[in-house]
Amino acid sequence: MSVPPDASQAADDPTNRLFGLVLMTIGGLMATLCGLCSGGVFVLMVLPSNGSDAGLILVMMLLVGIAPMLLGIFIYQAGSRRYRGALPSQGPLPPNSA
Repeated sequence: MSVPPDASQAADDPTNRLFGLVLMTIGGLMATLCGLCSGGVFVLMVLPSNGSDAGLILVMMLLVGIAPMLLGIFIYQAGSRRYRGALPSQGPLPPNSA
């Protein structure tokens, strides 16, 4: 039987840190590019319509563009947690002296 590594060993593992950086890069690029693309599509669709259909276009853009952007943010956060490792446990709070 092997003993599982503790959080400090997992945070120092270069493979975990590299995989975390890769996930952060993919997630950051995905969130940024999807957000910029959604914004660009919104602007390019509103300009020819003189703003008359802005509400409908905004709803359509949010329905299509928000899912990949949120997925990119989730991937970035997962990579950030993997890169930094598990947070150390802080134990119980000290009693109030006042």
